[in-house]
Amino acid sequence: MVASVNSFLQEQVYYYEYKNLIFRGSEELGYENYGNGGRDPLEDENRNPRYKHFKE
Repeated sequence: MVASVNSFLQEQVYYYEYKNLIFRGSEELGYENYGNGGRDPLEDENRNPRYKHFKE
């Protein structure tokens, strides 16, 4: 699984299927929203997302 972090005004993490070093899958497998901020939510392991959704 590959994580794509968007953390300009809202901290959001999108998860995709891992294909290889250069490519990732195009279908979103999961999503987490950490709310306001500009940090990297994956570096701060003590934070819980406000909302998360993963395909089963």
